[in-house]
Amino acid sequence: MNAQTHYINIGIDLGIKAKNRAQIRDENGRKIGHDYSFHATKESLDELCAKAQASDPQAKIRFVMEATGMAWFPIAVYGKTHNHSVVRVKASKVKDLRNFYDRNKKYDRLDTYTLTMMPTVDPDGIQEVYLAKALGFALSRRCRQRERLVDTITAQKNRISSFFDWVFPDVMKCFSDPFGAVAKMFYRYYTNPFKVKDKTPEKLAKDLSAITNEKVDLAVAKAICEIAARVCALYENSGEYVDFEELSREILSELELLEAYQTQLKEVELEVKRLYDEVHPCKHIESLPGIREKLGASVCGVIGDPNRFNGTKRGRAFIGFIPRQDSSGGMDKKGLAMSQAGPNWGRRDFYMAADVGRQWDPQLARVYYDEMVYKGHCHTQAVCAVGVRMISRVLRILKDNRAYEFRDINGRRITKVEARQIVKEKYQVPEEVRKRLRNRKKRERHNLYKGLSQGDRGTPDIRSRNNNSEAER
Repeated sequence: MNAQTHYINIGIDLGIKAKNRAQIRDENGRKIGHDYSFHATKESLDELCAKAQASDPQAKIRFVMEATGMAWFPIAVYGKTHNHSVVRVKASKVKDLRNFYDRNKKYDRLDTYTLTMMPTVDPDGIQEVYLAKALGFALSRRCRQRERLVDTITAQKNRISSFFDWVFPDVMKCFSDPFGAVAKMFYRYYTNPFKVKDKTPEKLAKDLSAITNEKVDLAVAKAICEIAARVCALYENSGEYVDFEELSREILSELELLEAYQTQLKEVELEVKRLYDEVHPCKHIESLPGIREKLGASVCGVIGDPNRFNGTKRGRAFIGFIPRQDSSGGMDKKGLAMSQAGPNWGRRDFYMAADVGRQWDPQLARVYYDEMVYKGHCHTQAVCAVGVRMISRVLRILKDNRAYEFRDINGRRITKVEARQIVKEKYQVPEEVRKRLRNRKKRERHNLYKGLSQGDRGTPDIRSRNNNSEAER
């Protein structure tokens, strides 16, 4: 930020249901006026800003907030559209500073005081809020909506599977697709096994074919009838405890919910595709190995404007693909976990892309190979190391607006077919290496559990695993 600019800090403790509370202080921490309570309306924010600038009209207003849900967003939009500075502070930093002021208490006035003092206490640790363009913001939200629907559909399928595990055990195994058209129609009409018991396999196959307009294999019908006979024998004379007609009506509601979610997912996917075509029409990101349409849309939504990152380090820090740092006395600890500071879905997307990309790109494959063969890291650690390089490639492609070029380890341009051939010939991790690393992880877990059970020995030091593994070998 410009060192010559004078700021007036407005710390806002956001209230989702209650009023927001604000406190105003200058850059030296001197309080201006009293504390304020307000709703996030233009009139209230105009009045708050006027009170802040009354003592220094030349100073620039800076809103300081935590990321409380999306309650910060309307105030951030107001700040951006009125040429004010808007910063969000990590909740962990706010908590640490609040505990410094008063470890035993937490109340609204202390929260607003902590937020207002944050730019004074840690001026280099605050960063301006980035607001994506409208279409990019919509794409990001639609991608997350798609993920939530996928999770909901998975949960609904698990619910239905769990239902049939006790109502009609093993019947779902009869279908090649347990949630295909034929299977779902069977669940609709034949949840009651006693209805199936009265049918021959030929009659059942004919009825299912008529309902679904698909030919049902007689072998499938025979398998269903055999299972139905076993289930009926199990539930014989159980009418006092089990009403299969009521269960049929219950599963019908579950199937209708599943179909509604699936229909909504198709509509959301169409919206994601429309927004993706507008945000990134050239589709250069899909030239990267491991990224296609679905992942490309999600990555574009996560990155937003690539030019907001001055370098690849900032991009990696945003995604959270950088290790934690712990150094003292000139000694640095190695093998620390990733910071995981960014969005979870961003790390997942780059992990998935890296796991596929290292099978096609020689440069990425070499990183993966070195991590496993020479450094002794497990598959997950090796893929994360590849993911770091993948972030750099994505940012460069989006900034330059050009397609990705495959190159060998010497930088010579090659075709995709040649790249795949090089990976197969030179960078296939031997199975004995994978087996050795898997066995090492098992030994570490065994030693960990053994140390916890004995108690007096404490938890073994996982960081010494390389030395322990060599000694055991």
